[in-house]
Amino acid sequence: MRNFVAILVFLLSFNAFSVEVDLTGPRQTFKTFLKSMVEIKNSPDKANDIFPTVLETLDIKHFDSKTRDYSGRKVAKDLINTLDRLEKVDYKKIPTKYNHDIWMYTKRNVSVDGESYSVEISLSKDDKGKWRFSRQTVDTISHFARSLKDQKVISDVVTYTDWKTKIKKKMPEWTGRRSFILLNGQWIGIFLLIFLGIVIDRVSRFFLTKLILARLKTKHLKLNSKEAQKIKFPFGILTISIVWFVGIHLLEFNDSTLSIMVRLGHILFAISLTWVMGQIVTLVSEYFAQIADQTENKLDDILIPMLTKAARVFVYCIGAVFVAHSLTIDVTNIVAGLGIGGLAFALAAKDTLSNLFGSVTVVLDRPFHIGDWVKIGNDIEGTVVQVGFRSTRIRTFYDSIITIPNNQLTNVHIDNMNQRQYRRYLTHVTVQYDTSPEKIEAYCEGIRKIIASYETTRKDYFNVYLNNMSSSSLDILVQVYWIVPDYAAECSERHRLLVDIIRLANELDIDFAFPTRTLHLYNEQQADRKENPLGKNADNYYQWGSEEANKLVANSISHKESRSSQDSLS
Repeated sequence: MRNFVAILVFLLSFNAFSVEVDLTGPRQTFKTFLKSMVEIKNSPDKANDIFPTVLETLDIKHFDSKTRDYSGRKVAKDLINTLDRLEKVDYKKIPTKYNHDIWMYTKRNVSVDGESYSVEISLSKDDKGKWRFSRQTVDTISHFARSLKDQKVISDVVTYTDWKTKIKKKMPEWTGRRSFILLNGQWIGIFLLIFLGIVIDRVSRFFLTKLILARLKTKHLKLNSKEAQKIKFPFGILTISIVWFVGIHLLEFNDSTLSIMVRLGHILFAISLTWVMGQIVTLVSEYFAQIADQTENKLDDILIPMLTKAARVFVYCIGAVFVAHSLTIDVTNIVAGLGIGGLAFALAAKDTLSNLFGSVTVVLDRPFHIGDWVKIGNDIEGTVVQVGFRSTRIRTFYDSIITIPNNQLTNVHIDNMNQRQYRRYLTHVTVQYDTSPEKIEAYCEGIRKIIASYETTRKDYFNVYLNNMSSSSLDILVQVYWIVPDYAAECSERHRLLVDIIRLANELDIDFAFPTRTLHLYNEQQADRKENPLGKNADNYYQWGSEEANKLVANSISHKESRSSQDSLS
């Protein structure tokens, strides 16, 4: 049994690709290349496993890293097709060791489409002593192969063919001619790729619209036609870039042209993908914003815009890195440079960082929510409309927008008027000095009854009292607390109270006072004044005043207890 397994393993290993990479001399490199290509001809399904060995024999380090593998395979195919049409390679004519850096196999001038080219097949030695087909061979082999395309393959040699070779044989001869940089067939391929990309773009947009709108409808998120088109467009560009990126490798450009085409595809793909991700962030944020509108908690009204901005910044930063990478910009050097200059960057971004921490403080402490009426410091008052990473926006009551850096919010006092359980209103009703005390008592009691009758007033505490005797009026203090949801409702209730106070004054025949100056004329015939019956010395006046006061106190027209609640009025 063990012998059978050993024989089976031996047979399998014998059938597997087993060409050793030997680049120690011109002959060894030639053998490695030719034997590997023979394996590919005999076993096309193993080509992907064998081509890395073939590429080791070619000097293609000057090729673009994005296209090196594909362009190297094209060079190998052109080289084997050229050798198969020249002659059967005699290894004895190729030296195993050579004292110079370049060994020439053949060199000649060829004519392709009326143009002359100097072509060669040679091997060069690198700094490590390894021999590879030279850069000049790699750069000119396509012209060499095209000049021999009508020549038959030498006898006893298997022709290298793949599906692209078979298609090219069926194409008209004029497609293989060069017109304005590229071959005619390549121009046709480019136009077909563009057309195919547009078709796939339209089809993908149609099905994407059905899918997205149907999905959003289940989430109760409605988009108008303009918004839907704005979302579909980057998806269409993304599909075009994918079609371009896949199809451009099939047109067999030389490496310099292919590199440009691939870079364009990479840039288009990076930009469209970033655009798509940005639109996805917008959709997700709209969905969560809709959920936030249905909740009573106001914290999510602040968090969702902030997280949306953070997600967009992250997406666009990653997209910028992808685009820079597509433009062959060394992003690692930029990141390393930022690391070296990190201290300077931190100092320059000190205010930005402080604003960021300020926004975190606003989110954690929650001194206000979106829509709250706030007073910030001594000179800013308005409604909170937006809280961002850098700043907070306040809409003032004269409809302007004030932008406050978030770091300032951590160092000033914030008066949130929306957090009041009661909204206080305090005023003074001024009446004339000739108003009798009895009318004043009746008037104050009537105002208390009006306040207690309102559904929106605080019933356990309000104040209506004669509070001051000013130079031109008697001042009645009116202090009331409203239980209302917003400023508009407060204004409405204040209006109703003031109108009722005026109406009550008219009913009691009480006149309001205003700042006046009265001129009194001396009259010799004055009315008799009430004289002190006890005498005219000081002690008698004190006694008279005390006796009169005791009479007033004993017959007071005012309540001794507080009249500052609904219970005290009953």
